[in-house]
Amino acid sequence: KTTFVIFSIFFLNFLVDGFDLIVFPTFDVQHVYEGIAVHSLGFFGYVFGTSWIIISGIPGMVLEEFTFAIMKLFKGKSYSTYRIVISYAAFVLAILYGWISGTNASSITVLSFFLGVAFGPAISNMVKALRRSPWLKKFKLVPHH
Repeated sequence: KTTFVIFSIFFLNFLVDGFDLIVFPTFDVQHVYEGIAVHSLGFFGYVFGTSWIIISGIPGMVLEEFTFAIMKLFKGKSYSTYRIVISYAAFVLAILYGWISGTNASSITVLSFFLGVAFGPAISNMVKALRRSPWLKKFKLVPHH
């Protein structure tokens, strides 16, 4: 399981770097509407991908595995709540690190705080929707829990 998680981390980083350096080397959002469209597409892609990982039982990325570990430790039931708490804890750590290092954590924006609240419930709702999907059940893509 650990090997698979490490492999998926490197693979995901390769994909991100590949898109940044090869596919979209000069990609620059010029207008607000383009930014909204790109962020919305990224949000939906992340939510769908994470939900699919949760349903499939494939080991998730670091944040999802950490969320499940904390839920197990505290015997929690609400993925949304724990995900929000972990997101905000990461923001606090990033801000403290930025303050200490002198970079002022410029990558943490107001959008980061909105996404910190939005990801947990969106992922939970997507997981529920996928588990109820007749298409996925028909092809036996959703394991029985």
